[in-house]
Parts: sequence; C-alpha cells; structure tokens
Amino acid sequence: MTLARGTKIVQYELASADRDEVLDGMLGRTGNLRAPVIRVGAHLYVGFPRDGFPGLT
Repeated sequence: MTLARGTKIVQYELASADRDEVLDGMLGRTGNLRAPVIRVGAHLYVGFPRDGFPGLT
C-alpha cells in the first residue's frame, strides 16, 4: 500500500505493518477514509499527493 499524507508518501507492506499505524494514515481528521483510494491489482493507493504517486501513470 502506498499512502500520501500531505507532502509525505509512505509505503506499507500490509502483511507485516502495524495495523493501528496503517489505519491512522488511511483515515482523515474526521475519521473517514482519505480520498481518493485507487486499487491497481493487489496494490492500494490512498490520498492525493501534489506530484502524483511515483510509478503510477
């Protein structure tokens, strides 16, 4: 999973990542899922980085 939060982009391997840390990154201040959420195959992209996600065209 690739997560964009502000200007920071973070990669998580969901099989070994801390569940609470991943959920904290995926949820916005209101507790709703950050938008947009894009699934490409088995990979999940969450958030909207200003310069786009590297490798996603």
